[in-house]
Amino acid sequence: MNVLIVGAGPTGLVLACDLARRGISCSIIEQNPVPQSGSRGVTLKPKSLEILQDLGVGKEIQQASRTETQIAMFLNERLLTSITLPSASSNDIRPFPRTVYLPEERTEAILRSRLTRLGVSVQFETTLTDIRQSDTHVTAYVRHGGKEQEITADYVVGADGGHSTVRHLLGLNFGGSTDEDTRAMLADVKVKGLDRAQTYVWLSHQGMLALRPLPDPYQWQIVAALSPDSHDITEPSLAYLQSAVKNRTGNVEILLSEPTWMSIWRYNRRMVDQYRSGRVFLAGDAAHIHSPFGGYGMNTGIQDAYNLSWKLALVCKGLADPSLLDTYDEERLPVARRILAESDMKFSRATKPPQFVLSIIGKFIKPYILRQKKLELDDHPRYYTSSLTYQSAPTKKLKAGDTIPNYPLYLANEQQPNSLWDIIRSDIRPTMFICSDDAETVSRYREQYGFSMAVHVIGSDEGQQFRRFAGCADDFILVVRPDYYIAAITQPSNVEIPGLPLLLQMSTG
Repeated sequence: MNVLIVGAGPTGLVLACDLARRGISCSIIEQNPVPQSGSRGVTLKPKSLEILQDLGVGKEIQQASRTETQIAMFLNERLLTSITLPSASSNDIRPFPRTVYLPEERTEAILRSRLTRLGVSVQFETTLTDIRQSDTHVTAYVRHGGKEQEITADYVVGADGGHSTVRHLLGLNFGGSTDEDTRAMLADVKVKGLDRAQTYVWLSHQGMLALRPLPDPYQWQIVAALSPDSHDITEPSLAYLQSAVKNRTGNVEILLSEPTWMSIWRYNRRMVDQYRSGRVFLAGDAAHIHSPFGGYGMNTGIQDAYNLSWKLALVCKGLADPSLLDTYDEERLPVARRILAESDMKFSRATKPPQFVLSIIGKFIKPYILRQKKLELDDHPRYYTSSLTYQSAPTKKLKAGDTIPNYPLYLANEQQPNSLWDIIRSDIRPTMFICSDDAETVSRYREQYGFSMAVHVIGSDEGQQFRRFAGCADDFILVVRPDYYIAAITQPSNVEIPGLPLLLQMSTG
């Protein structure tokens, strides 16, 4: 087996789906006897939606999810503002212009179904007990059905959450802090007395209270902050949530009932200082946990998995040197650090504002929320400083280290336009686009890279438009990674593409 994945949440399922569709042998185990229930993470941002579309579940996710259009903000019982979020239409270049909301259990169910169609099933009630690795493989010891088993794999990925067994077995530091005074009660409930067209947020000295309608026509997610003096509350209860609603809203007509899932959340802010130990990797909450503000958690895990999967696939197929896997740690650690800082800042602003801020909050809350919602739409990280990134050709609109927009493109000798993403998706290898009419240039690049890169020539009729799309006046060479990030934008004279040793290793197989 090539890859063993520990943990069947969104991170592990995305990793398994991407590996399986690329022809990599993988297995995914989960210690819970059945899938987790509850809405938990509900936010899916544009970049994650692009990834899910690439995995073949984009349409199903969109049909099952809900888009937030109205937010009502209160200070105690007083309405501060009602915010209408600006509409945004999709197009071929940016097909997912809005964040959507879908309970995590539903996202997992859709991914599990996709994984089953790819020929892989989650092995539930399977507990990892030990890991031993050599220079050539990893042996995982698991317990299933009361029996001990050994699983041998080329690589193991721990996507098993904040209490990660994989991380503990590796002895990796999970530095940070836990604030026992900062807790919240969460639940999925039925709600009477509120308009389902809006999300509601109340700010008060008792703590924040939020109610968000879920896609199910009868379900809401409620989040109620617990005060620091409530240490005696150790279990979630509908009675406490109903009391919080009454006391913080002043509205006795808002009635909660029929909870399907409840939990108490504690504020943890932790991350590892390395994503890899030998042939074992971490992804998602196993590597970083933080506040839920900003909706980063599930999305960051999905993007961890997507960054790692294509690299594992190329290495397992012998198309890349194993040192390519070092770039997973290199690219994703800075992302985790930035997200921990941003989510912590947003959490503090939302839950612990100074008293004088509460008195004037109505004056700036609306533009602040609108600005934050707009910033959240541009959620893909940039890998400008990655060792996989190189640029020598001047382009005003495209930049190496960014994702490539889904441009409709005519290739040489083809009558119909192709989607850039469809072209890239059709091959496991990196993709090279030659924007040049020079026959010698085309021949040299095909000879150098044609074996282990998908090489496409942009025809003369399309070349001028593609240069405008890129913002480049002259001929150029564009190399795109399997995860749609631009690895290189270079001049035709740079056949060796200096500065990209790992990409050159990929090109020589």
